[in-house]
Amino acid sequence: AACRPLLPRLLRLAALLSPVWPRQPGVPLRSQLLQLVSALSSTATASAATLSNSASQQPPPPDSLRSALLLLLHALSRCADSLLQLFADPGLADFALECLQRYAVSVAEDGAAASAETAVALTGNLLLPHSPCRHRLLTESCLSLLLNLLADCCLPAPTRQRSLRLSLAWALANAAYDCGDSAAWQLLADRLPQLLAAMLDELQLPCTQLEPSVTIATGDATADAAACCKALEALRNLLAGGADRADRLLLARPQLLPLLESALDPCLPAESVLRPAALAALVNAADGGAAARLALLPREALLLRVRDCLSQPELPLPQLSLRIFTNLMEPRPNAEAASETEADSASPDPQCRSVLAKLGFPDQVAKLLDRSHRHPILTAEETHRAERMLNLF
Repeated sequence: AACRPLLPRLLRLAALLSPVWPRQPGVPLRSQLLQLVSALSSTATASAATLSNSASQQPPPPDSLRSALLLLLHALSRCADSLLQLFADPGLADFALECLQRYAVSVAEDGAAASAETAVALTGNLLLPHSPCRHRLLTESCLSLLLNLLADCCLPAPTRQRSLRLSLAWALANAAYDCGDSAAWQLLADRLPQLLAAMLDELQLPCTQLEPSVTIATGDATADAAACCKALEALRNLLAGGADRADRLLLARPQLLPLLESALDPCLPAESVLRPAALAALVNAADGGAAARLALLPREALLLRVRDCLSQPELPLPQLSLRIFTNLMEPRPNAEAASETEADSASPDPQCRSVLAKLGFPDQVAKLLDRSHRHPILTAEETHRAERMLNLF
């Protein structure tokens, strides 16, 4: 039961378990994992102290054990089944947070970035909606640590920290999913826009710098674009869940819409991951209440970029742009509307109809519907809703 003999086994398991788990569900790991977590955690119990003292003659290097266990837990957390079965113990969430705190201090040092990235990736998995540890990690201490790390990585970053930036953005996107009207939502809403602005600012290249032989979707730029995409996904998650959230976020952070406009830059390569992510966030923004609409409608340059995506061949740009159009046009019935028929007959916002007509949305939507009739790319529900909105003009 001593820790030291387990080190080589942990290293082998960390390397081998990811592709085979849970196809070998009989591997007896749970008790071993919990023993090691107790032994290595700063909140160790008396029994854990006894366990760690059993190897006091030749104690194993704590960092080696911690890193090995971290790799193993990360491998196990990548599978939904093992995440549900093995991670119910709160000590695992505490261990992940302890590792995050430990490696965040020395992330700039050689050799620490890899361990920090593993700790962030593990935390991101534990923040997934189906994770038993999610609620325990949706705290100010954990989220502030992730946000502070991302802020550090938004400074001119060495290559070894670019993948860490991606892992951080992914973890924050998981945290932002369905986090409700909680302190976690408020903390993310307060800090994410500024971090996204820094990431997009580093990524963007002026149109004059783009030449036919040059692409920004290679090498480090690919990792940076993927990190921006995940940050946009976090923003999309914050905007979801009801009109009130979209209204609150756009009122408090008006700079979000210029950020989304920059992510729809037509100078980006056609295969850029940013445009679908930005459009998905705008779908939720357009589904907001009156305040969200009032924030969106004056942004004609942004809406023109949305309109232009209706004619793009790359999927899912047309579908997402159509949802923005239909969400904006969807009549918000009065509370007195007593039936579905009355709700359907409610009038759209006159300003919204005027702005979208002036920008040419009806013609582009009609062309998209004709394109989909010839080569179906829209669902029956999307087609019916778009046709209903066109009849309002």
